[in-house]
Amino acid sequence: MGEDSLQQRRELYIGKGDLKEKLNKQLSKSNYEVFDYSPRERRIYIIVLLIRKKNVSTHEIMERFRISRNTCILDLAGVNRMLEKFHLIYTAGNHGYSLNGEEYNIYQLCLWVASKIFSELFPKNYEMAMSLFEFSQNDIESIGLMVIKASKKFSFSLNREALYIFCASSTLISRRIHLGHLIFQEDIPNYHFMFAYNCRIRSILYKSGVVDAILKHPSDATVGKPVIDAVKNALTECLSRMLVCVCCETGENIISIYIKEEKLLFYADQIMQKFEALVGMFFENKNELQKSVALSLKCIALRKKHGFWVCNGLSLEVKKHYIHIIGLTQKAMEEIEELKESMTEEDCMLLSINFLGGLYKVKHVAVQTPRILVVYAGNSDSGILLQGQIQNLMPGARVLTASLFQDLTRFLEYMDMVVSTIPIELHGIPVIVVNTFLTEYDKDRIKKLTKHKFPEDEQLLRFLTDITAISKETDCLDDSKHLRDRIEEYFKSNKVRIKYGTQEYHMLKALLTEGRIRILDSVKDWKDAIYLAAKPLEEDGSIEPAYTKAMLLSVESMGPFIVMSPGIAIPHARPEAGVRWMSMSLLKVREKVYFTEEKYANLFFILASTDGNSHLDALRELSALFSDEATYNKFMKADTVEELHQLII
Repeated sequence: MGEDSLQQRRELYIGKGDLKEKLNKQLSKSNYEVFDYSPRERRIYIIVLLIRKKNVSTHEIMERFRISRNTCILDLAGVNRMLEKFHLIYTAGNHGYSLNGEEYNIYQLCLWVASKIFSELFPKNYEMAMSLFEFSQNDIESIGLMVIKASKKFSFSLNREALYIFCASSTLISRRIHLGHLIFQEDIPNYHFMFAYNCRIRSILYKSGVVDAILKHPSDATVGKPVIDAVKNALTECLSRMLVCVCCETGENIISIYIKEEKLLFYADQIMQKFEALVGMFFENKNELQKSVALSLKCIALRKKHGFWVCNGLSLEVKKHYIHIIGLTQKAMEEIEELKESMTEEDCMLLSINFLGGLYKVKHVAVQTPRILVVYAGNSDSGILLQGQIQNLMPGARVLTASLFQDLTRFLEYMDMVVSTIPIELHGIPVIVVNTFLTEYDKDRIKKLTKHKFPEDEQLLRFLTDITAISKETDCLDDSKHLRDRIEEYFKSNKVRIKYGTQEYHMLKALLTEGRIRILDSVKDWKDAIYLAAKPLEEDGSIEPAYTKAMLLSVESMGPFIVMSPGIAIPHARPEAGVRWMSMSLLKVREKVYFTEEKYANLFFILASTDGNSHLDALRELSALFSDEATYNKFMKADTVEELHQLII
């Protein structure tokens, strides 16, 4: 018997038998008076209270959860951050806190908070969830029986998780209505547009009696029948959208919007191909996986159109343990023009579940591309520099970066080797310690460990063989026109395309102009070197003097981390320290400038970035430039600014 502490779910797992049944019954009888809620569970409960009650006092929250006033204030701050996602707020008054905002947004919140409880917090014990969050089991079961009866009559499927989430959120909405909060047609976005799509689901909800059960006809005499009818129509539309979204998120294929299956399958196939290319593997049962991905795309489209956000516990687990799979899925989708703008991280998580299942079934590896993890300690720029050099050294490799402070064990199953600038110990995987700018010795070691991962390119060999044969045909003819026609015919018949390279180091060329490059024989110390290196950027207004001070302060507090390799330093600071626009400058000092007895620099590349990403291309180009050991010597031999500038471009 053991507690599932990783999930923080107050659940115990034991073997089969009577003891398990007794334990389940005991847990189901638990209530808030004897249960110790985690901070996350408390905040969800506070949201439930705000939905159900007109006012919730600080004293009530403190008494209910046995917490201090300070803890209560922290919880309310956390609740506020959750409510912001739904454009809602709580306000404080004489009687306590009350929930304020558009009623449609509160309905969205009802579905999300119910899915959070039943899908993430207590997915295996719905009875315990109902008891702890004070959901009426009779009300949930009553609405559930109506929905189940309707699902059989109208032939649509509904799983247990979707049923509990929908019924629980319906009870929250019912409580809102009986507090006097009504919703009308004009409060619902795209009401008339969605009405046509949802007519089937609306009909099911009408005829099953679910709408009447939730509404419970609040005094027709006081508000009038026309008002009740308008409320009933609006409520039915909201419930239909909720039902579609919760079914989509929990894996059911409920049909309310017509989407061309051919289009979904086409996009699914495109995404799968991109994903295969990124991981270097072929999925085994492609037809089955394609249908699953198409269904997920349909679910995403339905959820976006209906506008209700459902918490998917499985997606959250994938994000926690397989973040790299989500990253690959995101990259695969970014390469498809029609989808890249509309897809969010939550959408990628949903698709990643399919790919994760597909990868576990793969037995045949299509292309054994080496997978290399670059580990950096605190300074991500050094990781980017290494990544660029390794990618330049082995274009076919899959190179990822990770901080030393991350959980590296989750990468190890998928990596062939780890490259780091500092010694680290990892079991079961080779670790190579290298310089930030790779030496020839470093490159040889990396190539040696990954040599077996590069099979011969059969397509390239066939292409070269064919071209050689064609050229031999024309050797004796000495006819260039005939040769050109034969090669052109070959390219067309074999659908061969040539991808021409682009000009390298274009960002460095644009940033490091001659006016930003200076040469000196010597300086007082490293502080003077950084100050003089940054001077051109201060003069042209790219940075403020405060940025130079921030660079000096960072070296004083953190040490000479800016020395990337012997002779080369890249001083930089946070963008908010005084960067007006992206810029770079270079100072060459002929005499060595020492930071410590071992670390020195002659070349000072000042890097000023307006955000955390815009400078990455410049870093990659810089790493590619100095990937050749001879480059540093060429820079040191250059006597003029013009010669230095020519080396950069």
